[in-house]
Amino acid sequence: GEKRDPKNGIEFEYINLDRQ
Repeated sequence: GEKRDPKNGIEFEYINLDRQ
């Protein structure tokens, strides 16, 4: 996954399903 910055401000590893 790629690191995304959600509204929480917490950087986490996100499995990107919307953009392949």
